[in-house]
Amino acid sequence: MATNPPKGDGHREGEVRDRSQMYDSETDRWTKRDSDTGRFMDQKSDGSRFKGVRRENLHPHNLSKNLKILFGVLLLLAAACVVWYIFR
Repeated sequence: MATNPPKGDGHREGEVRDRSQMYDSETDRWTKRDSDTGRFMDQKSDGSRFKGVRRENLHPHNLSKNLKILFGVLLLLAAACVVWYIFR
């Protein structure tokens, strides 16, 4: 776990170890996971993130951006295959 001295001053030294959090777009809440087992541990009720816990790269905005890039690459590969087939 992360250290937090002196007690009561409201800050943490470093991240909480062996924990991660991900955003669940279906419930609009952040969910905390155990990194070792992958089991879900806790879910925030107010929609804010957990303090001091690292985030996974599963936010819906990141996924949609990556899917757009992947779709563009696949479209270019399909066009290259068609051009190769026509002019071979």
